[in-house]
Amino acid sequence: MPRHVTITQKAFEAIDKKLAELPEVKPEQRLLSMRESIDKLKPRIRELRAKGYSLDMIAEQLGIAGLKVKPSTVKLYARGLHTKPKKQNISKP
Repeated sequence: MPRHVTITQKAFEAIDKKLAELPEVKPEQRLLSMRESIDKLKPRIRELRAKGYSLDMIAEQLGIAGLKVKPSTVKLYARGLHTKPKKQNISKP
């Protein structure tokens, strides 16, 4: 297999045109990565933590719901669940 693939300008333009004509993907068809999924679930995870659920229990429930994830992954991706938002330093003149 060649290391460097080249195409003609005409072929490039045809590819570019075809890509430009593709429709937008509907929100329900978009794929989410594990990180994106956990990020969108952070508010719900916070609620569950406030109700006394451990990360192990949350990971188990996520798996039952169809999102197979290890507790360590939930912890890693949902970092900052227990911390208050950091204040931005505003420099004084």
